[in-house]
Amino acid sequence: MQVTITDQQLDQASKNLEANPLVSSRVKLEKLLWGPLAAPWGMHTDVVVGADLVYPMNVDTSLQALLATLQALSRPTLLAYVERLEAVTHSLERGLRSLRQHRCRRLRLSFQTTIYALDAWAQERQSEDSSLACRDVQSLSWS
Repeated sequence: MQVTITDQQLDQASKNLEANPLVSSRVKLEKLLWGPLAAPWGMHTDVVVGADLVYPMNVDTSLQALLATLQALSRPTLLAYVERLEAVTHSLERGLRSLRQHRCRRLRLSFQTTIYALDAWAQERQSEDSSLACRDVQSLSWS
């Protein structure tokens, strides 16, 4: 299995890879520019995993870019999110609801920690479930 990682701080991510020689041979580090042009980057991507992508200091600049990236990649996605400010959580969930080609499930791990599971689904399946809200689930499994 090949894993590609990207980080805003590529230098630090590179140092982390060097410090973990057992996995570094299977991991590739690449730059990902967020936004609608991310689609070619994800052509060979099976699953997107993200953590600490939106927080109070960057919500105004990063949320729209994150949503555009998820829409462009259109891949199953797991987002780990720690609530630091309720308004940011509401903005994130409103944004996730706007991704019309993704079904969203929400698994609360603790009072502040949530996993959002997005799976890309075909346009024709949208009529099967008109609710665009993130649904709470007890566990996550890909259907």
